[in-house]
Amino acid sequence: MLWPGDEPWPVCREPHEPGSEGYAPEDIRAARAAGVWPRSRPWPGAGSPGEAGPTPFMGLAQFFDRDVPGLAAGPGGADLVQLLRCPRTHGPHLERRYLLRWRPAAQTERADRFLATAPEVPLLRW
Repeated sequence: MLWPGDEPWPVCREPHEPGSEGYAPEDIRAARAAGVWPRSRPWPGAGSPGEAGPTPFMGLAQFFDRDVPGLAAGPGGADLVQLLRCPRTHGPHLERRYLLRWRPAAQTERADRFLATAPEVPLLRW
């Protein structure tokens, strides 16, 4: 995902449901490459990571209006939309939180530097 290097990565600051186990992002990638299901791991320490603090959102997709016919312009004529999701669950019904970030594509394409790697959480619930 194109992200200007001088802009902070968004984080979810809502309370998260505690977890007992999850999947490490590197295990998920290796298992997909091998065509198998990843093994789960226990949450490190007591409770779940980030339970008392913010959790970085995961970048899911970005769409430029030039690539998606009929994509409506965003606020202020923004022509790039980025979809992010909190990897943790919220509330008793394990809801997900999503974030749409609209911006002018030129703001991202012409950035002086880019964020090389988005932050990852140690484990994901699945």
